[in-house]
Amino acid sequence: MISRPNAEIANVRVWVVAAEAWHPDSLFDEPQRSTVLFPATERCLTEPEAEQFVAGFNEQMLPLAGRRWSIARRVTLGGDLTTGQRLGDSHADEDKSIARASTASASTPPLRPSAKLS
Repeated sequence: MISRPNAEIANVRVWVVAAEAWHPDSLFDEPQRSTVLFPATERCLTEPEAEQFVAGFNEQMLPLAGRRWSIARRVTLGGDLTTGQRLGDSHADEDKSIARASTASASTPPLRPSAKLS
């Protein structure tokens, strides 16, 4: 039996990243290359909280897109992202839909729905 993570468990961290020369197609897009700047919140969030935070933050950042953006990753026993970590395009070829089984690794798919900007 495959178990799905409980959406109400606070195990998702939202990070603010920096990128250059990039423009998103949706509030949940991620730049192919970026640098992790800092955690966006002091605590881990539930999946719905993280999705809401990322949508709200990124909506405000649209005029600055390519400079500051937020991403969400599930925190696991295997680790978490770290400040200064470079995120390359290794995750760009992976599934871009919400990754409910993702880990904190930079090479795993992002935790996000696929909502296009209007």
